[in-house]
Amino acid sequence: MIPIPSHLRRMDVGGNIFFGYEMANGLFAQLNTQLGLIKINPKDNRITDDKTSVKNTGFGASLGYRF
Repeated sequence: MIPIPSHLRRMDVGGNIFFGYEMANGLFAQLNTQLGLIKINPKDNRITDDKTSVKNTGFGASLGYRF
């Protein structure tokens, strides 16, 4: 398990979006993205008007063959 830095929140909420296509011969392609929905950074009390927002986001692409 990867340790979580103490300055980040332990809870995260996100959504996944997948797009894919499979051909009749078994070849397929897929695109996906993961979108963070909540901030994982805590409020910084040193800044009076703290509007920073750090969210988890990722993307990926896959090519493959189903047999």
